Amino acid sequence: MLQRLVHELGLGDSVSFLGPLSEVEVRSEYDRADVFALACRELENGDRDGIPNVIVEAMAHGLPVVSTTGSGVSEAVVDGESGFLLPQDDPEAFAGALARILGDVQLRARVGSAARERAAGQFDRDVNLPLVVEALAQAGIVRLPFAEGNVSGDERSLRAVA
Repeated sequence: MLQRLVHELGLGDSVSFLGPLSEVEVRSEYDRADVFALACRELENGDRDGIPNVIVEAMAHGLPVVSTTGSGVSEAVVDGESGFLLPQDDPEAFAGALARILGDVQLRARVGSAARERAAGQFDRDVNLPLVVEALAQAGIVRLPFAEGNVSGDERSLRAVA
């Protein structure tokens, strides 16, 4: 349906559908990009994204993000700082935010830098994984390896390897 719409609107020179990409190809696309845009929507049945991994990945690559306020996106993106968040059913506002960030090199650099810092500060695996493991252990869901009384390596043990 989207490919048909691109054809009908004559946008074939501006829009590409890349299909599945390898990790190297994804990294290359991030490196070539000026901004990352993802218009998340909450469905009528309430289904919605949590924090989309692609947003955090884009932020880690220093890309400013333009997305919507629904779902968990606002947990990753600070509106006006590491990106811009717009209402989910306002395509004019979304397009305006894209035009603003694409038209201002200094703004794009500042927001992209803040996005990279936020991704590193809030979503770094080396920082967060031990905290998650500890929280799971405190909740009794897992036992930490080599914890007192847990030297037998029972199946409820969890060993985190970064």
